[in-house]
Amino acid sequence: EEEFGTEAPRGTGWYVALRSMQMRMSRVPRPQIKRGEPVVAHRR
Repeated sequence: EEEFGTEAPRGTGWYVALRSMQMRMSRVPRPQIKRGEPVVAHRR
């Protein structure tokens, strides 16, 4: 909560839906983590 707050930014649902329908190889910007790698390792 401290880092990201309690409310999601406006439009997050649409972004997630559209992003999930794209093929992984055609995404721009490119995915920054490899498949199966924990996301927590890349938090700044």
